[in-house]
Amino acid sequence: MIINNEDTLVKNLFKDARSVAIFVPAILGKDALAAACAIYDIAAQEGKSVKIFYNGDPETAVVFFPFAKIESAFDSAELVISFNYRDTPIERVSYSTDDGVFKMKISPVEKSFDVSKIGYEFMGPRFDLVVTVGAKELGDLGSFFSDNGELFKKAAILNIDTSAENKMYGTINVVAPEIPSLTNLVFSRIGVWGYIPTTTAVTALLLGMKKE
Repeated sequence: MIINNEDTLVKNLFKDARSVAIFVPAILGKDALAAACAIYDIAAQEGKSVKIFYNGDPETAVVFFPFAKIESAFDSAELVISFNYRDTPIERVSYSTDDGVFKMKISPVEKSFDVSKIGYEFMGPRFDLVVTVGAKELGDLGSFFSDNGELFKKAAILNIDTSAENKMYGTINVVAPEIPSLTNLVFSRIGVWGYIPTTTAVTALLLGMKKE
């Protein structure tokens, strides 16, 4: 499948991103992981923070540890407490723990202080570019998608697949059913996107193409 201006569109996704998450469905194996490692290398070339998320066969994943940072779960969410201190002359902030209870002390505060100035929110993983490799639909990513729906709503998505059943859910969809494997697809596109594959990327791709 040929996309008009694919080279510019994809390259801009990587250039504009700060942090990149690459997802591989758990049911897939070395072909998809090898392709993901080559994409990881592209993001690294751009100086981006990047991780691959894959919770499938651990024995398959470990083969690709030399090529990329591969994780089977997201980091825990963070609880962020905010305090609007405008018009409040804070002199001291301290905290303590007491029998499993965390206490933060801010002083001085008048008794008439408006407690609505105190807020909290849960912060999940922060990525502004999501790359999916071999996922016909986002549901193929299992709990990575179901537990982090907000991430997929906010981030740009580069959808890379070789299935004719792909739902075309990405911001950019590089879907080519005529190409036999994900490694072949990514290998054929790296140059189109304006990147020169490194030794690391080529080695990972060859490993993915290698027949058992």
